[in-house]
Amino acid sequence: MPWTWRSNTSGANTTKEWATTAQSSSGIYEVGVQVARFEGDTLLNSCTDWAS
Repeated sequence: MPWTWRSNTSGANTTKEWATTAQSSSGIYEVGVQVARFEGDTLLNSCTDWAS
């Protein structure tokens, strides 16, 4: 189940932190993180990593 994109529009070398939770009665077997850079609405680049 994907979550909504979060954004950091404060400029280079700045950070933000978000708290979130996930749960499933069947267990969670994989988790992924995707990071992307945008200029306005234009996707410049992105990367995704999965852990199981």
